Amino acid sequence: MVSIPKEVDSNEGLLLWLMGYFAEKFRNHAILKGGMVLRLLNCPRFTNDLDYLFIPYKSKKEIKPMLEKAMGEIANSSFGLTMDSKCLRIVFSYGNMKIQLAATVTEQCESEALSNSNIGQKYHISPLIINVQRRDVALSHKIAARNERNLYRDLFDIYFFVSVLGVTQHFPTLRQKTYNSFP
Repeated sequence: MVSIPKEVDSNEGLLLWLMGYFAEKFRNHAILKGGMVLRLLNCPRFTNDLDYLFIPYKSKKEIKPMLEKAMGEIANSSFGLTMDSKCLRIVFSYGNMKIQLAATVTEQCESEALSNSNIGQKYHISPLIINVQRRDVALSHKIAARNERNLYRDLFDIYFFVSVLGVTQHFPTLRQKTYNSFP
């Protein structure tokens, strides 16, 4: 059994702790993506979930037992796991905190290493290196997501990637994502 430190007393602290747990448990097979990556890059936008790509897998059914086992090893917590056509979702509860994790699979993902130290210090979480989706690929996914779901947060994320971080899109990913979004 693994215990969550008593200093973890907020949803963001719990997100960071779980991120570190996944980094240690799944190593290079769990690639963080989405809003939490932006938080690690000092973006002011908060997020309440963790989004992961698991590699190299072809089906969510392959990772389900691994995730159930990993989540079951966390002391004094509970979780629910559901699977739909898009992803495997975990609703994780610890004390009065509740967060969501979403996991999808792919055979490969362009990734880079990023430290969680800028936020982790606030929650007395030891710095770890986290595998995250490469920034140019993440931007391309955000552009495609904005076209599909029309959310304002996607516009902000695109602005942050481009204007603050100076990231440019990865054309092969953008081409693939936008081509696949048309009927």
